[in-house]
Amino acid sequence: MKSRKYIYLFFAILVAGIVSSVLSKSLLSLSEYQFGPETIGIFIPPFLTTLFMYAVGREHGFSYKILGLSLLLFMLQLLPFWELLWKVVKPNPAEDFERYFQYARHMIRHQTLWGADQIRFPNQSRAYITQPGYRYFVAFELLIFDKLYRFVSLLNIGLFLSAIYFFLKIIHHLISDGKLKFMLSSLLVLSVPYATKNILMGLTEWLTVIFLVCFAWFYFYKKQWLTAFVFLAFVPFLRQNLLPPVFAILFIHFISQKFDYRILVVFVLILLLPVYHNLYYAGEFRFFTSVFEWPFIEYNDGQPTALNINKMLINLIHYTGFNIRGAKIDFLEEAVLFLLFFVFFYFYAGVYLKIRTNKYAYYLTTLVTIIIPTLFLATDFYPRFEFICIIVSVIIFIQVYILDCKNPLFIKRKDSIVASC
Repeated sequence: MKSRKYIYLFFAILVAGIVSSVLSKSLLSLSEYQFGPETIGIFIPPFLTTLFMYAVGREHGFSYKILGLSLLLFMLQLLPFWELLWKVVKPNPAEDFERYFQYARHMIRHQTLWGADQIRFPNQSRAYITQPGYRYFVAFELLIFDKLYRFVSLLNIGLFLSAIYFFLKIIHHLISDGKLKFMLSSLLVLSVPYATKNILMGLTEWLTVIFLVCFAWFYFYKKQWLTAFVFLAFVPFLRQNLLPPVFAILFIHFISQKFDYRILVVFVLILLLPVYHNLYYAGEFRFFTSVFEWPFIEYNDGQPTALNINKMLINLIHYTGFNIRGAKIDFLEEAVLFLLFFVFFYFYAGVYLKIRTNKYAYYLTTLVTIIIPTLFLATDFYPRFEFICIIVSVIIFIQVYILDCKNPLFIKRKDSIVASC
């Protein structure tokens, strides 16, 4: 009976998705760029697919059959767009992805691993000026597909949906409390509309989340810690502002488990990728990219003059789903539920940490390494930073929650992390 119910759900979602694609096809055909108002029809199939994935997986244990069925459902909903998927589109002008696309084409054309920032910033050195890692992913896809076809973004959305599946599987494997499973799962499901926008805009956060999910999969589910920290070490290569929470996750591991020098050695070797690049191509011993101006500081003729408290308050308001730009207030339809649900979960999360020390550890770690820095440094393309902040907070919560259940005081143990709480 349950199987029949989910077959009905499959076809109901398929019909709804196809209808939405048919209705939005003419609008999408007008788009020359990778992202814009004309791409609104692309948002519906991935969200409907995630609803199906969660509804069926919750009852049937998130088998690989469900993942395959979900991806099939996603692709079938896109059939009305078929001829548009082969259209070559352009990067949106003057946005981050345009830079990454230009870097990637230069690397392919000249067969080099030089990051090529200098072609956009001719007065700077040959070192990394902007975030280093994503350009190589763009170059990889250009090597495979040659051009920026519309379907490449849909392929990336499919990769992200797969990551959501694995994250949901982790949550339902580790956590027995039904209410907590529902809250964490809801956060992931509600993240998909904004993740779709992030992918279409060619930003770096969606790929960063995939690396974080790979870490979580090998760390929590497979218990292959060395492999897990290989994936985690690549996270700062994509977003250097995530270096503090990445170190925090590594620290929590080492104070709760037997020390393994191999993890630290491999982690550091990968972490130093920007240093190798900058030494080889620019002759500079430098890890961090250039920061032109700090968002929370006001400048006059390039010189800092005062703190911009208003900027920090606006960043705090971001978690309500609103963005204030001058006299204009923007409402973020694709992420407001995601943001508001996180605010509720964040303050409620402490209920599930039985030991006060662990509760303090969770809030102190997340506040110091991601939430407060986001209030100071988040700028442009809201809520890209809040999106990452939420995903990292969930991973740190799961890490502390498991230790709270099975090893409350972070006492060192020789055995592996217990599979469920």
